[in-house]
Amino acid sequence: MGIFKRMKDIASADLHNRLDKVEDPIKMLKQYLRELEKEIQKGKNSLANQMFVVKKYEALIAETNETIEKRASQAELAISQNEEELAKMAIEEKINLEKKLTSYQSQLDSVKNQTEALVQQLNRMKEKYEELSNRKLTLLSRAAAAQASDTFGQSLISLNSENALYGFSRIEDKIVEMEAKASANQYLLSKATLDNYKELPSLLDVEVEQELGKLKECLVKQT
Repeated sequence: MGIFKRMKDIASADLHNRLDKVEDPIKMLKQYLRELEKEIQKGKNSLANQMFVVKKYEALIAETNETIEKRASQAELAISQNEEELAKMAIEEKINLEKKLTSYQSQLDSVKNQTEALVQQLNRMKEKYEELSNRKLTLLSRAAAAQASDTFGQSLISLNSENALYGFSRIEDKIVEMEAKASANQYLLSKATLDNYKELPSLLDVEVEQELGKLKECLVKQT
């Protein structure tokens, strides 16, 4: 049966050799698990059909045995009643049924052997699927770590390149220029404020003049 060969090929496939042929091992792992799921489901369907066939043969064998016993009883009864022709007919049918019974039993044994082989293959595939499923998280974590490490390494290589260093140097020069302009503007602003302050009349001088005027007025009144 084709299902047996296909399942055997999937179950015994070398995953490492298959991974060597793809760029993304995680996608390959997921695809491999999906293939196993499909084959396991096909195997389950095939096993259900096999079990159905086994039940049919068992029922057919039981029915044939029952009919053989009836024909044997009919032959004995016909002989006891001197019905030799009826006895011959019953015996003939009994013999044919016994030959069919042998064929049915042989076919049943063959189906049972196929069913047992299918069960073993299904169990191996389930074990393999369970093993890969249990390892999937670990493999995904390792792949993510490796990818992050590779990305970080590429970033460092990029930062250490001559173009990147030159670019950062230009950025630094631009910032220094901006800082110089800001300092110059601050100096000019401070100087302008100081000059304006010097031009303003002193508040103390105003108070002194006021007090002096009041004192003169008092002296005038006293005289």
